[in-house]
Amino acid sequence: MAEARVELQKLKLLRAQGVCPITQRKNSKVKEKIRQVVTSEVLSVKNVVDLYLENVIEDKHLFDEKSKKKKIVKGSRAIKGQIEARHTLYVDVVSSIGEKAAVEITRKDVVSLIKGIIDRGAQVQAGKVLSELTAAYEYCIGLDYFPDTFANPGLLAKSSLKQTRIKLTANKRQRVLSEFETKALPLLNPEHISLSTMELSEDEQDDQ
Repeated sequence: MAEARVELQKLKLLRAQGVCPITQRKNSKVKEKIRQVVTSEVLSVKNVVDLYLENVIEDKHLFDEKSKKKKIVKGSRAIKGQIEARHTLYVDVVSSIGEKAAVEITRKDVVSLIKGIIDRGAQVQAGKVLSELTAAYEYCIGLDYFPDTFANPGLLAKSSLKQTRIKLTANKRQRVLSEFETKALPLLNPEHISLSTMELSEDEQDDQ
């Protein structure tokens, strides 16, 4: 109720100043749309990556005005994970498309980027790059750095790659057991041991 009263007082004040609240809201929405468009046009892919790394992944070092001391706000990952995320995004994303306008990156651009990484035999790295880039865009979209109609190119690329069944994970390793391990295997399998024991018992009964 208190908040409603405050809002009502604001509306009355606007009317008293000769301003129509409805018109002002419309103008505010228009201004916000303009801000989004201008911001998205100047925002590069590198900016998107940096915003994501510095505000989500990595620790932040801040100065507390009250205590006059520096404090650390922990990021979402441990130090090793922070280093890996920055290395992943800078080596394969910033180095190739970092200077491009983030809003102009399309599904095809991301698919081409990921396929290039796969072609050099780094499937796992390709999966990491796609995941981190998608998360970086998602973070900036959530903060209204892009127009409402903008779709995350990383998510669109994920869908396309899934349809083509391009694998972004490591191949399962196959190992052939040695002769010694093959002979020892029955001894490690309780079910096999019980089965062998039962068969021996039946054979012994036949002999009798």
